[in-house]
Amino acid sequence: MPTARKTTVNIVYNGKNISQDIAPFLLSFEYTDNESKKADDIQIKLEDREGLWMKDWLPTKGDTITASIVAYDGYQTSTLPCGSFSVDEIEHAGPPHTVTIKAVSVPIGSAARGETKTRAWEKISLQEIAGDIAGTANLTLLFESKSNPSYLRVDQVETSDLAFLQQLCDKDCLSLKVTDKQLVVFDERTYESNPTICEIKRDGGLVMRYSFKTKTVGTAKSAKVTYSDPLTGHTTTGEYTDPNSTSGAMINTNEHTESWLDEYDENNGNIEESGSQDNEEDVTEGE
Repeated sequence: MPTARKTTVNIVYNGKNISQDIAPFLLSFEYTDNESKKADDIQIKLEDREGLWMKDWLPTKGDTITASIVAYDGYQTSTLPCGSFSVDEIEHAGPPHTVTIKAVSVPIGSAARGETKTRAWEKISLQEIAGDIAGTANLTLLFESKSNPSYLRVDQVETSDLAFLQQLCDKDCLSLKVTDKQLVVFDERTYESNPTICEIKRDGGLVMRYSFKTKTVGTAKSAKVTYSDPLTGHTTTGEYTDPNSTSGAMINTNEHTESWLDEYDENNGNIEESGSQDNEEDVTEGE
């Protein structure tokens, strides 16, 4: 990966490229690509001594921003598309006067995000539920999981569509995110097994600072799943204990967790649960 000698940001606001217009005012640009459970977001911080973003240039919540990061190393140009975002928050601060525009990947005003609903889903699969929710939010569904649980009936009670779908994905060890006008359901373990495309070394010149931490509060050491099929009356039980964990809680559930039960059968009674120990990391790359 070449070290960038010059990095710029390409910003398209409501269909108009404003990159050159805001370049003299741009103080910083941040892009966060969250793995799951949180929307991707960008933050644009601008110098505003003249108060332009408090009057004529004041953004409107819900406006669309498409952003990309462009790096030039003296020989070639590399572009990182960040995706499409909706303006969610505008913050003014000073002195000196600045404005920070925060935008998220979930469309503002989307019923899937903020509107709570109560309804029953019957004789339906997870992929079908995700497709229905994606369509309601004007998003394209990308379903990348071999596991596709089916439900005789599942109730959504006073919960937004995205929060409800997140609950279903959590129960079946799947990940959910919204990025670049797509609703993505994926199996994190499949992604982690893919070939490495880039190796970032601590002392390789790309990392400016880093931090790692591990904790036990809110984490699990073992899990037990017991499920009775209402049609056949057959009860399946599986247990898993993390051999690398020395502390943590025991999780007991009697809900249908298809991914876990499938793995229990395939591994002769050993359920593999990813993420039983909570580890967090923060790495900042240098230019």
